[in-house]
Amino acid sequence: MSKLRFLETTAVDGMARTGLLHFVRNNTYLPEVETPTLFPVVNLITGTTPRGGGIWKYILRKLFAAHSPMMTQALQFLDFGLTAPQLRRWIESPVGSVLDQYLKHYRDELPELGISEFRGPLFLDSGGFKFLGNRRPDLVRFGIEDTDDAWRGIVAIQQGIGGDAYVSLDYPLKPALADDEAEDLIGKSLTNAVYVLRHLNLGPKAAAFFAPCHGRDFDEMRSTVQRFFQRVAAEGLNTTSLGIAVGSLVPLRTVKKFEAMISILRGAHAGIPDALKPSTPIHVLGVTGSMIPILSYLGVDSFDSSSYVHHARTLEYYIPEKRCRVPFLELEMDELPCTCPACSAWPSYSAMHATMVGTDKNGHVKSEVYAAVALHNLYWDNHMVLDTRQAIRAGAMTEYLVDHARLFPVVRPAIDFIARYSTAMKVLLSRQYFTVGLRTRLGAEDGLPPGPIDLDAYSPGAPPWLRSDEEQPDWTTPRSQAPRRISLKYTPDSFVVPVDWRPAKEKDVLLVLPCSGVKPYRNSHSHQTVMGHLEARLASVGRIQKVTLSGLYGPVPAEYEDEDAIRYYDFRLLPSDEVQIQVCVRRLADFLRKNGGQFVLKVGYATSRAYRDVLLRVAAQVPEFVVLPVALVKQQLTEMYRREHLGALADLVEGRVVNLDRKLERSFTA
Repeated sequence: MSKLRFLETTAVDGMARTGLLHFVRNNTYLPEVETPTLFPVVNLITGTTPRGGGIWKYILRKLFAAHSPMMTQALQFLDFGLTAPQLRRWIESPVGSVLDQYLKHYRDELPELGISEFRGPLFLDSGGFKFLGNRRPDLVRFGIEDTDDAWRGIVAIQQGIGGDAYVSLDYPLKPALADDEAEDLIGKSLTNAVYVLRHLNLGPKAAAFFAPCHGRDFDEMRSTVQRFFQRVAAEGLNTTSLGIAVGSLVPLRTVKKFEAMISILRGAHAGIPDALKPSTPIHVLGVTGSMIPILSYLGVDSFDSSSYVHHARTLEYYIPEKRCRVPFLELEMDELPCTCPACSAWPSYSAMHATMVGTDKNGHVKSEVYAAVALHNLYWDNHMVLDTRQAIRAGAMTEYLVDHARLFPVVRPAIDFIARYSTAMKVLLSRQYFTVGLRTRLGAEDGLPPGPIDLDAYSPGAPPWLRSDEEQPDWTTPRSQAPRRISLKYTPDSFVVPVDWRPAKEKDVLLVLPCSGVKPYRNSHSHQTVMGHLEARLASVGRIQKVTLSGLYGPVPAEYEDEDAIRYYDFRLLPSDEVQIQVCVRRLADFLRKNGGQFVLKVGYATSRAYRDVLLRVAAQVPEFVVLPVALVKQQLTEMYRREHLGALADLVEGRVVNLDRKLERSFTA
C-alpha cells in the first residue's frame, strides 16, 4: 500500500484551507474525507448489546448507513452504568470490536437496513474531559490504573471499540488554573501522547493519531505543540498519520472568551514545524455550532460536536430561516419547516407530534422523534461546514465570515477581535453589519442615504470597537486576566467543619444555600440576591447563620468562606455523582444533628437538581429541616431568583422569628 500524506491540501485562503484526510483500516485506505469536516459524537456502548440504545439506536442506523465520519470516546460507558464485566464483554468479544459487533447486528438481524459495511472513519477520543475538575472518575474497577500508566487502559478500550484515529488520555485545563498545576497536567498529557504514538507505531495496524495539546494562552499552547514535536523527533517516531487535537476550549466557549480561544488556536498553529504544517491536520475538541467558520478561518481542519443530540434531548429544533432553536412541540404548522432527510422521512409534523404526546397509532416510539430532531440539527451543522468549505475554495472566507457574524450576532465579538489584524475584514465590518452603530455615531439620520453607509464619503474614522494599529496587542491573552486562581489539588477531605465550631449565640435561624462558582460565596449573584431579599424584608439578618452547601465539602459556615480550600477549589456537583451526593448528605445531616438545637428554624433553599436532591435527602433524616421552594416546575438555577420563591422564604423566616419574639415577650411579662 503506497503511503499518502494524512492531510492533502486542495485549496487555501489565508490560514483557512480545504483538503482530504486519508484514514487507513485493515491496511486499506477508506474513502477520503473532505475538510473542513465535522465528526458527530456518538455513543456505541449504551447498554449490554447493539440492540438497545434508545435515541442512539436510531441515530446510529442513519449514520452507519451514510458512512458518516463519527467520533466516540473511551469512557462513554460511565454514562450508562455498565459494570466492569459488561464492559469486558463488549471490548473482548470473540465477534470482534464494538464496531464489528454493530455491523454483524445490522447484517444478521436488520438486513433490511442495507448496512453490510461501514466505510466512514471512526475517531476515538479518550474521554479526558471527564477529568476536568477536582474529581476524577474511579476507573480502577474497569482495569484502568490510577497511575501514570492509565493511558494503557484507555488505549485497550479504544482498541476494543475499533476505530481509525486515536486521541490519547489527556487532562484539560480550566482557564484560571494555578500555573504549577497547569504545567503538571500539560506535561502528563504530552507524555501520554508520546507513549501512545510510540505504541501505535509498534502495532501491526496503521492508525491515525491526534496528539491532544492544551494551553491557556498563545505562548503556552505554542510551547506545548513545539515540545510534543521535539519529543517525537527525538524518538524518531513516524509522523505520517499525525495530527494535533486542541483541547481546553470548551470552558472558554461556554463563557464566550473568544479572544482567548483565538489566541490559543493561533498558538497551536504556530507550534507545528513549518515543514509539517501542510500535512498536519488540526482538530478542535468539543467546539462547533456557530464557531465553525471562525475555527476554519483560523486553520482548523476538523471538529466534533455532541450538541446536536444534547439539544434534541430537550426537543430544541433548529429553524434555519430564523437561525435559532425553538421548542419542537410548540411549532404551529402541520408540515415540518424543513426538507432535510431526517424530516422528510416523516409524513408530517402531526405524525411526530402524535408520537410525542402518545396518540400515534402507527407503532412509532418517542426515541425515533428525538433521533429525527438530532439528525435534523446535525444536518444544519453539516450545511454550515459545506458553506464554509465552498467559501474557502472561492477565496471568499473574509466576506463569508463577516456575513456569518451578521447572521449569528453571538460570535460578533470574535470577528471584532480578528478584525484588529485584518484590514480587509475591518473595512467589511465597517461597511456592513455595523451600519446601525455607525449611524448612531454620526448623529441624526437626516441627510444620510438609506442602506449601508459609504465610509469613503463620510469618513467618520475608525469605529470605536476597533483599536488603532498602535494599540493592537499581540495574539496572546495574558493569564493575569483570569478572574481568579483555581486549584485541582483539593479533595472532599481538604475541608470539614472543625469539631469545635459553634454558631454565635445571636444566630437562631439556619439558612443553607448551594455553593457558587464565584468565590467567596458571599460575592456571588445567587447569595447576594437571596440575602438582599431577606434583608429588605426582615428587621435584621444578623440572626441568620448562613451555611453554604459545597458540592465538594458539604456544609461550609460563612466564617470559613475566605479559607484557601474554599476560595480556590473548583467543583460542581452533578445529579449523576451519587457517591459525592452521599458524602454531602452525610456531612450536612451530621452538622444539623450536632448544631441544630440552637436554631428555631433550619431551612435550605435550592433549585438546582443535584443540590436540591441533597437537601431533600437530609430533610428525610432530619424532619425539622425545611426545604424550599416547596414545589418546582423546573429544577434549574434560574428558579432561585423567582419572586414567589424568594417571598416564600422570607415569609417563613419572618413568621418564625416573629412567633419566637412573641413567646419571649410573653415569658418576660408573665
